[in-house]
Amino acid sequence: MRLPPMLCLSLFAFGITSSAWAAFDGLSSDYQGMIDGRHVWRVYAVSNSADDTLFAAFGHHVFSGTMAAVEHNDSLGGTWAPQSGSAMANDSFVTVTGGLGVGVLGGASGTVLSSGWANGGIGTEIINSSGEYGGASWQVASAAAALRADSGLFVNGTYRVMIMQIAGTNLAPGGNFGFSARINLGWWQGEGATTQYLFNGSYTVPAPGALVLAGVATLHGFGRRRRH
Repeated sequence: MRLPPMLCLSLFAFGITSSAWAAFDGLSSDYQGMIDGRHVWRVYAVSNSADDTLFAAFGHHVFSGTMAAVEHNDSLGGTWAPQSGSAMANDSFVTVTGGLGVGVLGGASGTVLSSGWANGGIGTEIINSSGEYGGASWQVASAAAALRADSGLFVNGTYRVMIMQIAGTNLAPGGNFGFSARINLGWWQGEGATTQYLFNGSYTVPAPGALVLAGVATLHGFGRRRRH
């Protein structure tokens, strides 16, 4: 399935050219425990191939619940931009490079927020535009910053690359505050590959039935929804 031309032009310096059955084929929302009084969750892109390389997460769209319980406490006063520093341990941020750091498009490293953030990236809500590709997006600053699957966690036989951290005092496992969202992933299949692939899946925070184990990730929300 080819992306709409407008999306390719507005979100990426490199457009996705095709989609296929490939290794990044799931999402996981894992509970990290309580950090400085906030429940912290991480959302991972899940792959079964070590050398597949993630470069973008795009079209984030909440389809159930609300992100109103999500909180920020970063150096920019409440944005989704990933900042450096220990204060981010209990904050909410987005990333594709597996960690913190803001990049400049064309630079060597970091995560870049795309055009969808212009009217919705501030505060607790990621923009909730209608349409399959209407939500906010983020990407690597350059191809050099793209992250191989085996650079992330290895859990139960799969590789997991972090794409978001979600934090809030009202996001307890099994609680009544939370949301479900769809998101698309863009990646290359193998080192040196030029064909770019698409996966569309969903995640939930808090993950249904998650156990309250402070400091221990619980593995829920794995999806296998592919689009062609």
